Amino acid sequence: MVVALALTGSCGGGGGHGSQPPPSAPLSISLHGWYITQAVQTLDRSVPLVARRDGVLRVFLRASAANHAAPTVRVTITGGAGSPWQRTIAAPAASVPTGFDENSLNASWNLPIPGNVLAPNGHIQIEVDPDRAVAEIDPAAHNVQSTLEVRRVPILRITLVPVVQSGLTGEVETGGRTRNAWLARFRAMYPVSQIDVHVGAPLHTTANLNDHPHQDHDWVQLLGELRTLRLANGDVGRYYYGVVKRSNGNGTQGDTPVAAQEAAGWDDLAGYQDTFAHEMGHALGRNHAPCGVAVFGNNTGWPTDPAHAGAALGAAGLDVATLTPKASPAFKDIMGYCPPYWVSDTTYKGIMDWNEAAGVSLDY
Repeated sequence: MVVALALTGSCGGGGGHGSQPPPSAPLSISLHGWYITQAVQTLDRSVPLVARRDGVLRVFLRASAANHAAPTVRVTITGGAGSPWQRTIAAPAASVPTGFDENSLNASWNLPIPGNVLAPNGHIQIEVDPDRAVAEIDPAAHNVQSTLEVRRVPILRITLVPVVQSGLTGEVETGGRTRNAWLARFRAMYPVSQIDVHVGAPLHTTANLNDHPHQDHDWVQLLGELRTLRLANGDVGRYYYGVVKRSNGNGTQGDTPVAAQEAAGWDDLAGYQDTFAHEMGHALGRNHAPCGVAVFGNNTGWPTDPAHAGAALGAAGLDVATLTPKASPAFKDIMGYCPPYWVSDTTYKGIMDWNEAAGVSLDY
């Protein structure tokens, strides 16, 4: 069925009085772009996908004028579980947008993609208006096909170690915290799939991790003790994260050498998830992002283009679990010190590349 659209203006008075406005240009609806995102993605799909990690397909249609068209989009993915996996997306609104807005889910045709559908060497077919119900659709949009860049990533193995210091014990699974809650932000932002998390026995230390002039030396001491404990337990392929309770929120709140298997951070209920994600970002090979970290060390390697200025994400962020857009530059990269935080395409791809090149755990 063809949807009739009124596109021309009304005529002026007859008899030579008034004037006829120029006819409106014919309506055209095109495919502006598409991608699958698992946390952050660019319109050119430069961020690889992680196998067995849930994602969201976003298809962006664009109309040349106001309209009342609401085409469906049919998606077929092959190569993963249940192949071929096919779904049809209803229009999110009563018309096709005339602009492009990644920060609004109402501006795109969206489809949750289960992780088991995404596999290396997978293939996607996108058919805009598969039933040919809207005559104004660009024929090039009827059948778009592409190979998906999907990578397998290692299982990430982490042990959360309660640290006892200065009479204070870090809380791992009390006060509203759970072992999975510790990883919630990390899991939402980072290129991970399977995570094996344990809770270790308390580690008693003589280090004073509260605010004092030489506290950084004490954090270094703790990291050394975590390393000794990890090696004594034979955990060659596991990260140890020391959970620290501190007497106040001043001073150092976490410490991790870049590419180390030992990390540590405070258990503050309002910020422990972001602290964990930040410190584990260091463990996975990332330096700081350049926002609020002038005195916190090296942030070399950060892109210099305007899209990443001030630790901006450089791409559109999306919390896949809650379907919440994370707009850049309002959101800043988690490896900086400027909330609100999300992950940039730079950090996401950097961790994925680092895992492939030097990942501690080589099993899948």
